Parts: sequence; C-alpha cells; structure tokens
Amino acid sequence: MSFLVDHARDAYYNKQTHVVLFSSTAIALYGYDQGMMSLINTNYDYLHTMGIFESSPVVGVIVAVYYLGCAVGAVIFSKLADEFGRKRSIFLSLAAASLGNLLMFLAGFGNTQGALAVMLTGRVVMGMGVGGIDSVIPTYSSELSNDDARGKALAQEFQSNIFGLLMAFG
Repeated sequence: MSFLVDHARDAYYNKQTHVVLFSSTAIALYGYDQGMMSLINTNYDYLHTMGIFESSPVVGVIVAVYYLGCAVGAVIFSKLADEFGRKRSIFLSLAAASLGNLLMFLAGFGNTQGALAVMLTGRVVMGMGVGGIDSVIPTYSSELSNDDARGKALAQEFQSNIFGLLMAFG
C-alpha cells in the first residue's frame, strides 16, 4: 500500500516539476521578446524597412500596441480558460503568439507602406497570445501546485522573465 502512495506522490511531484519548467519557459520567452523588440527598434535597417525615422513617435507606437494586445489577450484568454479549460487556452495563446510572430516576419518582405501596417498587426496579435500565456500559465501552475509550493512556482516563473530579458540583451 505504501508503495502505491509513494508512487502516486512521486508522479504528482514529477508532473508539478514539468509544469513549472514549461511555464517558466513560456514566461522566459515573453521576457526575451520584450528585450529583442527594444533592441530591434534601434536598428537602422529595420527602421528603413518600416519607413520610419529613428526619432519618430511611431517607434513608441510599435512597442505600445504589443502591450495593448497583451492586456486584451489576458482578458480574452483568461475567459476562454475558464470556459474551455487551461490547456486549450494555452494552446490558443501559443497559436496567436506564433501567428503574430509570422506576421512580423513577413513585414520585412513588404513595401515600406505595407510593412508598417503588417508589423503593427503582428505586434497586436502576438501581444494577445503572450498576454494569454501570462495570465493562464501562472493560474494553471498554481492550480497544480501544492499549497506550500505555489509561491516558489510563481517566483521561478517570473525569475524566468528576467532571464529572458538577459538572454535578449546578452
């Protein structure tokens, strides 16, 4: 009997470890994107492709629409997670972030006028996906954690955010 209890406990902790690793990776990628976009916005080739000047306020708009998307995505995907489940919401958030990344990548191949519109759209869509990840992952992780491990799991996830920023700046 004690073998079964020990085995169940070990399986539970193993699953909890996997969830924290997965969620920490997602949050680290969020931090990485934050850092990379701040570096890209100072690249002359990028600014030329987008058809904007270095001192243009549009540079700030490109950054701001991402965070607007994050706010909207957090609300939308949190609601979806409550209605359809955390795993489905996480998958949809990752799909939205991937689509946004694809749009931003494609923006570099367009003409100057169209590139900016595609980049802004990509930033909003990606922001929605990342906002969903940032709202659903910590909730999912805390639901799967023991009462005495929740704080540690959330702290590790947000330490990963800073690690992602460091990766981008490094």
